[in-house]
Amino acid sequence: MRRRMVWVMAGLMVACGLSAAAEKDDKPHNLPQFAFQYETRCHQTQAARLKALPQPASEVEKLQLEITDTDVCPCMARKIIEVTDQQLATRILNEDQDLESTFYQPAFQQCSVSVLRKVALPACKEDIAPATMKPAAIEAACKCYSDAVAKLDDGAIRDDAVAAYRNYQERAKDPSVKPYASKLETLKTDCIAKQKH
Repeated sequence: MRRRMVWVMAGLMVACGLSAAAEKDDKPHNLPQFAFQYETRCHQTQAARLKALPQPASEVEKLQLEITDTDVCPCMARKIIEVTDQQLATRILNEDQDLESTFYQPAFQQCSVSVLRKVALPACKEDIAPATMKPAAIEAACKCYSDAVAKLDDGAIRDDAVAAYRNYQERAKDPSVKPYASKLETLKTDCIAKQKH
């Protein structure tokens, strides 16, 4: 799951941030307008990414983009509309680049939890090589894992995914960095181990 989770986080990052900002000649004057334009562009981005997937595309990749479209895009728009701090609202409308790390990424991380939950079962099945376990054992192990993920709260999933993604980035620069012991990875390993005994 570590590889898959990191891949999901890295892939979803494209859906996040100021890439969905408004065109200069159609600048919104309030947060609801800005959020509407943001969500529209987010949907357009997912549609373009879905179209651009190499064929045959992985079912998990397609599912990730579909869930991003149905869950993350509207969730990010809600995060924008819910801003009550006038100074922050002004910075959003002015497309302040510094908000990428202070506002958009934390909001995205919260919104992306639903994707991680929903891809847990299919991603698990795709990650296990068929030759290593019988189909029924893979099904049982992945259902065990999916059920365990369902019991975790959003904060635990988000924090684990972000920590795994940051560790991946650090290890890409310095391979001597110790691998992060992902909670989700441990859950999956435990579920697989039960089916192998």
